[in-house]
Amino acid sequence: MVPEGMREARFSGNLGWIIGRTLCRGEEDMENVRAIQKGMKLLPLAAYLSGETYVPPVGTYDPKRDYVPVERVVGMTAEEFFHEANKLMLDNPPVAEDTPTVEKLRAIGIGPGLSFDLSVLGSDPKKREKTWKELLAKVNQRIIESSQKFLSHWGPWRYLGEPIAQFGTEYDYRAMVALKGLGANPVSAAIYASSKVDSNGDPLKAGERYRVRFKKGALPPVKGDGFWSITAYGDDSFLIPNELDRYCINDRTPLIFNPDGSLELLLQPEPPKEDDPLKANWLPTGDQGFHLFLRIYCPDRERIGGNWEAPSIFKIDTAPTAQ
Repeated sequence: MVPEGMREARFSGNLGWIIGRTLCRGEEDMENVRAIQKGMKLLPLAAYLSGETYVPPVGTYDPKRDYVPVERVVGMTAEEFFHEANKLMLDNPPVAEDTPTVEKLRAIGIGPGLSFDLSVLGSDPKKREKTWKELLAKVNQRIIESSQKFLSHWGPWRYLGEPIAQFGTEYDYRAMVALKGLGANPVSAAIYASSKVDSNGDPLKAGERYRVRFKKGALPPVKGDGFWSITAYGDDSFLIPNELDRYCINDRTPLIFNPDGSLELLLQPEPPKEDDPLKANWLPTGDQGFHLFLRIYCPDRERIGGNWEAPSIFKIDTAPTAQ
């Protein structure tokens, strides 16, 4: 029974992962944000209902687990990989729609609590390891290629569409997202659109100046308490250090709109001139190359699927002027 005032979230297995986000409306909001975070608790339901003080387990540091997870997984031998997979499936069993695939894999020892049959990769250990590495390379290429059909495009922007996060039997797509962006939300909760090119299809270049332009009334459509942001990342996929200490522009940023109601963001490495009307709309991009992410949380999918037009991206010397 779910206690009054609570919502139930069901897990399909015994392992769960919570990605918590707290909205911050600026530096002046930090005190509120910290208070919210300090008020967050994770405890067994039984402890909550009993009212007893719950003392969580003491954390420990294990140097053997000090690694980047995805690097650790792709660096496993076949024996390590399938041993770990079979063990994890005991607590997180396949669902009913996986049954046909599970039955096929059972023949080579892949499944909850089974022992993987290494002989399918050959009898010689060295050749077996070589075969495994070659297989991984082929699978990596295949999952990327077969997932292209799920890409949606908005001009220079593209994003991974349905059935992301609700994959069903689209195993290649599931594997690609696990490899490239584990924990991605379903499209109903969030859209992550990226761009490495401008609206002419030319790559975004280090040191160049660009404008990102939203037409009048065409800010990212969200529902309820939804929000949006545009973030610039360097070629290393990390945020770009800058003197303004600004890493994204979002719906909480004080922005200057054009007289016609459109909105233009200025993307360039150096600060705009003092008299530049777009100075308040500056997003620093550094001089080492960059790409952009447009994130829309709680998107209004009816409008997005209708006539909404995503922002254009133009180099300053080729950008059309606002009317």
